[in-house]
Amino acid sequence: MKKHRSAPALDSEVSSLRARLANAEEDLRAIRSGDVDAVLVTGERGDQVFTLNGADRAYRQLVETMSEGAATVSRDGVCLFCNVRLAQMLERPLDQVIGSTLQNWLAPADQAALVEILRGEDTETARREIALVTAAGSTMPVYLSASHLRLGEAETVTCLLLTDLTAQRRHEHVAAAEQLARSILDQAADAIVVCDVDGRVMRASQVAQQFCDGDLLRRPFAQAFPLQTRDAEPFALVSVLMGETMRDVDATLRQHGQDFAFLVNARPLVREQKIFGCVVTLIDITARKAAEDEIRRKEFLLSESQRLGSVGSWFWDLEGPMTWSDETYRVYGVERDTFTPTVESLLALIHPDDRLAMQAWIGACLAGEQRQELAFQINPPDGTTRHVLGRGEVVLDAGGRPAYVGGTVQDITRRIQAEGTLRLQSAALNAAANAMVITDRDGVVEWSNTALSKLSGYSAEESLGMRLWGVPPSGGDAATVASNEEMWAAILAGRDWRGEVTSLRRDGSRYLQERSVTPVRNERGEIAHFIAIKEDLTDRRSLESQLQQSRRWRRWGNWPAGSPTTSTIFSRSSTPPPTSRPLSCPRAIPCAKSFARSGSPANGQRR
Repeated sequence: MKKHRSAPALDSEVSSLRARLANAEEDLRAIRSGDVDAVLVTGERGDQVFTLNGADRAYRQLVETMSEGAATVSRDGVCLFCNVRLAQMLERPLDQVIGSTLQNWLAPADQAALVEILRGEDTETARREIALVTAAGSTMPVYLSASHLRLGEAETVTCLLLTDLTAQRRHEHVAAAEQLARSILDQAADAIVVCDVDGRVMRASQVAQQFCDGDLLRRPFAQAFPLQTRDAEPFALVSVLMGETMRDVDATLRQHGQDFAFLVNARPLVREQKIFGCVVTLIDITARKAAEDEIRRKEFLLSESQRLGSVGSWFWDLEGPMTWSDETYRVYGVERDTFTPTVESLLALIHPDDRLAMQAWIGACLAGEQRQELAFQINPPDGTTRHVLGRGEVVLDAGGRPAYVGGTVQDITRRIQAEGTLRLQSAALNAAANAMVITDRDGVVEWSNTALSKLSGYSAEESLGMRLWGVPPSGGDAATVASNEEMWAAILAGRDWRGEVTSLRRDGSRYLQERSVTPVRNERGEIAHFIAIKEDLTDRRSLESQLQQSRRWRRWGNWPAGSPTTSTIFSRSSTPPPTSRPLSCPRAIPCAKSFARSGSPANGQRR
């Protein structure tokens, strides 16, 4: 039997049903008006959200599927909504992003800028670049667009659109690197060539283009640059493209009728452990090679001049070693391979008599004093003694302290020996009894000995510059003029001349002399000087005259009283006549015979 409910219970149920009906009608109204986007249904599977198809569904799908990140953020930075792309950019699950504070996912330098955008009242869209921080801790550059959306009188949210700039930045970096590479190639001071794996030119600098005729691109390197190595072998990139690196290879190139010298460096280009080409650098060292050749030429000339002059150079860094030239080693008689120049080894070569002087000279250099040249003796390992002339100059640093010393050494052994020989010869010539004189081609005196001063009465200083035997001959008696003419004709023809002439002394007196003149030729075979030897014949002629007279008187038997006899003329006690050759009987006899034949004295005859 059906149980009847009371009236109050029925009224309560009716009121509940009416309330539920009102709620359902309100939901239907909201759905019809578009105020509801989704419906939450609780069932056996739990709560499920069912979205409603409407006019904005396409916009929702657009937001969910677009490649940019999108989010709706409150004024305090809480993420109210975001699409899947933004969660992917942050490398975090979607449910961790929604409801979180968006500033936490930005780089510290950009957090304040986002707060300023969210709290701003500007209705214009704000745009700027910021950096997101991913879950891995890396940063992602994004381009942010922000627009404020007012939902009611009191509620305002901000819609954000974030575009990933990673790929764009990568392309920009690639483009910048490409531009930098081109700029480097275009402005490089050396020739740079990039080749592919087949050795064909892919890129080249402007300098490289100057050494090649025509376009370089796609041409084989060996054809564009026919380089020759030092061994006259063609330069090839085969070994470089197989992984070898070449450094500082000397090579030459003939282009445009000119020879160029290069220092070639080449290395392979590797990507992912695979060679895909090579880069070649050609450093033009033509000017440097020319300078080096010039330096070598000058060093050779310096070495040869030092060798010929027996002059060596040396350099001493007071805080380092000594440096000697090749000739310095030769001067000291040591070998470069076995001798190390130091102060101690140098002093060991110095003669004991000069060692203290050398030590004092070195000490003065160390003290910064400029010293004069020093002549000293050395004892080389060969046991000989050499005479050396040393010169040096001290160079001071910026603080006035001695920094290094440089100078020369000269082997003057031959000069010392020659000076000794000249002194001996000069002493012998000055001690000679006969007068000797050296003149130039015109007969002007350049040197004379002591005997000439005694004979002529002129000192050696007064004789210098005097002209003997006038050119052409002038003055004097006819015999003297004739003798001078005969002499000049002979000596200018290059022949020796000998004869007797009469000359004047400084006091005006005349004397008879026997003159011998010999021409002296220079290295070109030309007559440059004359050497004359003069002998005073005055006393000899007087003695010869007395001898002839005594013989004549003895022959005729009429010997005057008090006249000198032959025995007294040649007496050992008598003073010998001042002549370079003593008078002897064999010389006097021909004169007497001549006198007997002619009946007159024989003096005055020219020989």
